[in-house]
Amino acid sequence: MLAQTLDLPGGFNQKSSVKQWIGLVEANVTYYSPNVAHPRTGEDRTGNIWGKLVPYGFKYWMFAGKVIPWRAGAEENTVFSISHDVKIEGQHLPAGTYGLFMAPGKEEWTIIFSSNSNSWGPLYYDENEDVLRVTVKPTSTEFTRWLTYDFIERKADRATLALKWEHMLVPIKIEVQNMNELYLSKIRGDLRNGAGVG
Repeated sequence: MLAQTLDLPGGFNQKSSVKQWIGLVEANVTYYSPNVAHPRTGEDRTGNIWGKLVPYGFKYWMFAGKVIPWRAGAEENTVFSISHDVKIEGQHLPAGTYGLFMAPGKEEWTIIFSSNSNSWGPLYYDENEDVLRVTVKPTSTEFTRWLTYDFIERKADRATLALKWEHMLVPIKIEVQNMNELYLSKIRGDLRNGAGVG
C-alpha cells in the first residue's frame, strides 16, 4: 500500500550501479534501468525502443526549450566516474565524475561526458559543459530486458564499457596508458607509509 501512495524515486526504473577495476583504476556507472516492457501496461516494446522510445540523434525537448541528447538511462543523470586519467576511444578523459549522455544513431552513436553530473537528466544539459565527445558503432546482441551497463573484454590495462538493452550493444573502450607508473607510485606510497615493512 505504501508504494501505491508515495512517489518513490525512480518509479518503475530501478537504480543500478556497476563498478570495475582496471588494475588500480576504478570505474563506476550509476544509472536507472528501464524495462523493454511498458512499466504500467506491460506492453512488449521490442522493436520500438531505438529510434522511437529513444529517438535517434539529438531531440528538441519543449520543456527545456532546446535540443538535448538522451540521458543514457531513465530518471536522473547516468553518472560515470573514473579514479584516474584514461583514454576513452583513444581520447583523453581526466579523472572525475561525469554526466553520461548519448545521441543514438542507426550506424553511429555520440557518447558525451559532461562536467555536470548532478542535474536531473537532460533538462539542464549544456553542450558548453561537455568535457569529451566520442563516436562508437553499435552492434546487435542477445535480448536484454532491463537496460544494463557491463564491463566486457577486460584486460590488464583496458576494458570495454557496454550499454545493453533490447537487442542493442553500445561499446565504449577505456584504456589506461600509464599503468606501470601507477603501480610504481602505489608501491612507493605503501613503502613510505610502512605498509611494506614487516
